[in-house]
Amino acid sequence: MRQVYLGVDLGTSAVKCLAMDNQGRCLSQGEGRYPLYAPRPGWVEQNPEEWMEPVYGAVRDCLKGLGEDCKPAALSYSGHMSSLVMLDDDFKPLLPCSLVGDSRAVAQARELKSLYGNLFAEATGNIPLQAFIVAKLRWVFQERPDIYARMSKFVMAKDYVRFRMTGELCTDYTDAGNTLLYHPVTQSWNDSLIALSGLDKRIFPKLCAPASPAGSITADAAKITGLPEGLPVICGGADMACSQLGTGGMTPGRLIITLSTSGQMCMCVNQPSPDVKDNITFHPGVGSLYAMASVFSGGLAVNWGFCLLSGQNPGNVPDFKALDVLAEEIESYSPGQSGITFLPFLTGSGSPHNRPHDKAHLAGLTLSSDKRDIVHAIMEGVAYNLRENADVFRGLGKWNEVRLGGGGAKMKVWRHIIADVLGEDIEILRTGNASAMGACILAAAGTGDAGSILELSEKIAVCGDRIEYDRQKKLEYDELFERYLRTYGALSEIG
Repeated sequence: MRQVYLGVDLGTSAVKCLAMDNQGRCLSQGEGRYPLYAPRPGWVEQNPEEWMEPVYGAVRDCLKGLGEDCKPAALSYSGHMSSLVMLDDDFKPLLPCSLVGDSRAVAQARELKSLYGNLFAEATGNIPLQAFIVAKLRWVFQERPDIYARMSKFVMAKDYVRFRMTGELCTDYTDAGNTLLYHPVTQSWNDSLIALSGLDKRIFPKLCAPASPAGSITADAAKITGLPEGLPVICGGADMACSQLGTGGMTPGRLIITLSTSGQMCMCVNQPSPDVKDNITFHPGVGSLYAMASVFSGGLAVNWGFCLLSGQNPGNVPDFKALDVLAEEIESYSPGQSGITFLPFLTGSGSPHNRPHDKAHLAGLTLSSDKRDIVHAIMEGVAYNLRENADVFRGLGKWNEVRLGGGGAKMKVWRHIIADVLGEDIEILRTGNASAMGACILAAAGTGDAGSILELSEKIAVCGDRIEYDRQKKLEYDELFERYLRTYGALSEIG
């Protein structure tokens, strides 16, 4: 009987469940989707209760794809980071989950930075931004004291799903790091910063290592999903920490770009750099520290633009087949052919500006501008934002390889644009669903019988196509990038 390891990745728009063998081969997968809500400007939410049926369905579909000779050995989780789930005494959600792009806690972040910014930077390498859990909890404390008083515990998205399937409540070191209230040296909650933030230690969950046991599948969860009752469950990690495993990002000298709904740029580092604390963030990974730049509107921007121009609700999932056809039509476009400059800040800007009030703009539209022109400009705009961050990363050390993964990497035209804008040859990751595969790695490592985490990561993170950047297009994009920066400088002042 072949042992398989399951990974459940709770993303910002979909959940994926993958099954992997001990050689790192993906044997089966399932997927489910759930809605995203923006009830007020700057708010980005999901209902935790609406995660569960898609999760159960994804697990069921994944199990159906396995052969009769496959036996689940363990399950683990990955989930979107900085996702605040507040629970009452009965462990039921008190409010919708606020996602990483939610910017309601701007005032609280500004206050914490003013009062204790240096202390946060010394302890974590970061300043308190509105995306971090500490600012979100302080918003609840100040703006919704009724909810704060009823809060028994808070956890992150993947922790809530794990609780529903095991009855055990905890979080791991990688997600705890995104609160800014975790001490990476002692691997415990930072009581000093918790007190300075005006928060109560009682609401903080138990901490576990990502590859440590965190319960087992309950009888109810087994009945719903088809998983064996008592199946060991391994704690898991934040999506980007798991993505580092699935992309080979634990190996020094690799710059990893993930282009999904949002976009991320990550690199393994030895220690935080105070010189860039206002631009990028530093996070505890699985056995390593990584620097990260967050691009809030990655694939989200392309999906939004395509749906808007196709007469669909911009919040809907686009017709991907039609989008692929359009992407093929613009493969022959030259740099800046449309004359349009797009600022990709639909939910405010992440790295390197970290300005929640920034807005998206299409500058340079004319009567002849069509859908293809605009979608091409959107792809270029996201690539320019990636280059802004790459320029920051150059100050952290050299890399010898750039890897690109995520759904956006499947679009031939987009990956060539990114290579030309960055002026870098790019290796395309063959293995998809990096965060889910990272969760599979943790499930396997947590059983102690499938090799080390690093060995499994190197087996899984295989690259396929190599995209060589075009020297002439790179020169053209250098000029267009300067126009992008001037456009941002002019329009960011008016919001």
